[in-house]
Amino acid sequence: MLFLILLVTSNNVIAQKQLNHWWFGINVEMEWDCSGNYMINSTNNPVKAVAGSFTISDKDGDFLFHILPTDFNSTSVDGGIYDNTNTYMQLATGGPAEINLNSGSGANDAIAVPVGSNVWYAFYSHGISTNSYDLNYSRIDMSLPGNGTAANPSGEVTSHLNSMGNANRQGISAVRHANGTDYWLLVKKINTIEAYQVSLAGGVSVPIISSVTLRPAGATSQASTGKLAFSADGSKAAWAYGVVDFDISTGLFSNDFILTQSQEFGNCFSSNCKYLYRSGKTSGSQTTSQGYLTRYEVSTLTATSVPDTIAMSGVQSTNNWAPDWVR
Repeated sequence: MLFLILLVTSNNVIAQKQLNHWWFGINVEMEWDCSGNYMINSTNNPVKAVAGSFTISDKDGDFLFHILPTDFNSTSVDGGIYDNTNTYMQLATGGPAEINLNSGSGANDAIAVPVGSNVWYAFYSHGISTNSYDLNYSRIDMSLPGNGTAANPSGEVTSHLNSMGNANRQGISAVRHANGTDYWLLVKKINTIEAYQVSLAGGVSVPIISSVTLRPAGATSQASTGKLAFSADGSKAAWAYGVVDFDISTGLFSNDFILTQSQEFGNCFSSNCKYLYRSGKTSGSQTTSQGYLTRYEVSTLTATSVPDTIAMSGVQSTNNWAPDWVR
């Protein structure tokens, strides 16, 4: 799968060097340096990340961990949380932090947010049967030794596979809370979005639920798949069909509208919050499609806005964050 990468910065989600390592595709690892150079390594990444994986580094750009909701290495090894030794992170109670995913469910999702100096909450949609997904979370303490040592810890999972109910297969996002410390976990359902406050003291809260029209009339349930992409200030989010306002203090969504009747799977805001970029396809399959990129002015964005459009060959795909020195 090819990826269209829009180069933006978001202080609301993750600090810059934390994006230095990318794991994706079939055993592919990319590592960026601060000059915009990158190295592709096909030996360090032990997994086959078909969809929905998440990789994070520390503030210095050193690899921390990787979440893989699905792994097609073999029929006996499922997804899991991998540490900086490229093996399963250890559970504090003993054993590997596996995610036992149904082998027929390949399009899932994962994200992690930091709370405190060493604690992370990892969220992932976990296939419980074909086309049925359960949202789960794990708590990770990076100060614990795990597969490392007390002096050089690799982290341990202190709480694992905590169910949060049903989820869409691709609909997990996060943005920083207005208090500057906590995060909002956003879970997109069929025509609602759930906002969970995640904090060091309180863990994961009960959700705040907003009703949002996520798909045009007559569209199938598949039309609600795809991530919510947030602006850098957290005030707006976009998805395959539309745009909505978000309040980072209350966790409530409002003023949603459908922007297009055709599914534009990739969405990303510019770092200055001035533009919304969207990508889609006009013909062909995901591997042989004729695609396009559109750009909207956010300040004048309405349901009838006409974007600038660039035609391109390639596939319809998700637009991704990148380190801000990558140009």
